[in-house]
Amino acid sequence: MRLVNRALMTVLALAAALALAACGGEDAPADPVVWAGAFCGGLSQVISSSQVPQQSADPTEQQEALLRMAGSVQESLDTTADQLGELGPPAIPDGARTQEVVLEFFTTAARATGDQRDRVADLDPAAPDFVQQLSTLATPGSMQGLSEQVRQVTSEPDLTPAFRQASQCRAIGGAAR
Repeated sequence: MRLVNRALMTVLALAAALALAACGGEDAPADPVVWAGAFCGGLSQVISSSQVPQQSADPTEQQEALLRMAGSVQESLDTTADQLGELGPPAIPDGARTQEVVLEFFTTAARATGDQRDRVADLDPAAPDFVQQLSTLATPGSMQGLSEQVRQVTSEPDLTPAFRQASQCRAIGGAAR
């Protein structure tokens, strides 16, 4: 019985040590270049997934193409938020605030894109006014305010060098100037 208790205590101690080590890693700030790369890489995915699908004369095909696009945009936004969340805030002064703003943006945009996708899905492509109903819907939520959000984050003086160094940022045209 003592051997079982001792083994159980050893396992519990090991589990507690692993849990503490995992928690410590989450609080560690991220290398700014790595963080900027994840940010720019995510933006690149969002931009490429938001390409307007080729127009079809068939309303059902139009609807399906828009639903695929919205799903892709939403997935890109969620993935980017997850990646940045896992990295933690950039190791800059007030990095936690920058992280909070960016994560809020990506998660809000993903939610808005999902709402938009639901509105498109609710439309009846057989309705005579389908195209008109479709045109009254706003652009995908992920694109609203995107350029302002990007400008706000990329103009952060403490992140400017990281944006210049990150290959993902250079690939999308040098987000920071």
